[in-house]
Amino acid sequence: MSARITALAGLVGAFMLALGGAAGTPSAVASESSDAAAHAGAFLERELAAGGHVFDYPGTDQADFGVTIDAVLALAATGTGPAEASAATRQLETHLDDYLGPAFGTTELYAGPVAKTALLAMTMGQDPRGFAGRDLLSDLADLQTSGGRYADRTAYTDTSNTFTQGLALAALVRAGEQVPSVGVEFLLDQRCTDGGFKLFVESDECTSDPDATALAVVALLAVDDAAAESAAQAGLDFLVDRLDADGGIGGGVGAESANTNSTGLAAMAFTAGGRAAERERADGFLTSMQLDCTAPAAARGAIAYDADAHAALVAAGAGAQVSDQERRATSQAAFGLAGADLLTVSIEGATPGSDGCSGGPGTSPPPTSTPPNTSSPPSTSAPPASTTTVTTTVTAPPARAVTVTVTENAAVEGSGGDNARSDDAGDEASSDDLSAAGGAASVSATASTSATSAAPASGAMSTIAPTGAAAPAATASTGGAGQPNPLSPRGRHGAARSRGSGIHPHPGKDLTCARPHSAG
Repeated sequence: MSARITALAGLVGAFMLALGGAAGTPSAVASESSDAAAHAGAFLERELAAGGHVFDYPGTDQADFGVTIDAVLALAATGTGPAEASAATRQLETHLDDYLGPAFGTTELYAGPVAKTALLAMTMGQDPRGFAGRDLLSDLADLQTSGGRYADRTAYTDTSNTFTQGLALAALVRAGEQVPSVGVEFLLDQRCTDGGFKLFVESDECTSDPDATALAVVALLAVDDAAAESAAQAGLDFLVDRLDADGGIGGGVGAESANTNSTGLAAMAFTAGGRAAERERADGFLTSMQLDCTAPAAARGAIAYDADAHAALVAAGAGAQVSDQERRATSQAAFGLAGADLLTVSIEGATPGSDGCSGGPGTSPPPTSTPPNTSSPPSTSAPPASTTTVTTTVTAPPARAVTVTVTENAAVEGSGGDNARSDDAGDEASSDDLSAAGGAASVSATASTSATSAAPASGAMSTIAPTGAAAPAATASTGGAGQPNPLSPRGRHGAARSRGSGIHPHPGKDLTCARPHSAG
């Protein structure tokens, strides 16, 4: 823990030089990032309120708790929306079995969502050993295999992955628990020769995933272990090498172009690792993707997934509409802009948000995104089929066959992916693709898959995939993150969500599952 604290102290010192310095100095950049983070938080606060304190899977009335958790973590990171964060947390407590798994069978329990929920509990000042009547830390211990992996206990497909492992280790460290060395070793075993980490632990081929790497770095820097520290530094070097000229970082397979999900997660890793210059470059890209005061009031502060999505929203002018993609991207980008990470973020001291424009938050008209869900309570008789956004390419395990139908709006191309992949960190990580088509004035969730056989999702931050990408194969149980949002939770009605949850995945990737575009 000492190495991480030293790194954070150095980063804070670098950003606080010369208070009130000229534009371009560290203090000016820090101020700009802080303002952008606050405006992003205000956007998420408004969106959660408009959705009844929870986000749904695009085009459904099923709650996506992985992405919802990503948003709450982002509110805490940006110091905004304490009342909304509390209301969303209460929603999760009410439907906790739907997210963690027991609603689908008494023995069902999913590692990513458990880890992500534990992090949420601590962020909200609650005890993870008594959250909604569950001892989440004991659950994690029960889910760890003899080989160190934090795996789903399920009759369906185990969707745990590198996002899940990172979230679990982070939760244990934050709770002050002893971190089993075998758990650290399992995460280290996911390293590739280029210094990055792969997302899917069963894969024989080691292809580094930037989102999974970012979350692994944050987790490894938190444990007091020389091998972990060395691997974390190599992971940071891998991420630095992926920075483009504008400060953006692309995601994994199917989401390689620069996007805010992957960049937000990488910026969080840069903060944890004391890489101030790289964090500054990443923040520059993130702020360039944010909608300003010229956007409709409901969209101000939102962060677009990539340059194409940003251009489409700007071109739409007064007709611009925010969607699931902006919610996922903003949740993960907020961590980078705020200079926060999963080990320290807290809702304590947060205040109501403001978009920074004249009139303040109280004068903004209702958001133009999907209205709140008003459907009936969840059915827990069996895991229902799910409708989810497409994530990074995933190959379905041979254990179960899945029939997948991909539909796309005429104005959008490609698939989405838990570049908020996680966890839902995400998951942690299903995501949506946005693309401008013929000057369309409406930007909305675009690609979705309907699986005839749905299974529990892994944890990851929710993530988003790039536009123009070919629709990936879907796993029987998708679930993070944008890209992988390996954070992947259950729906309001108990439906499993697709991989991808906050936080990219990512991994719990909805920040988690998967890119962490949404973990869990």
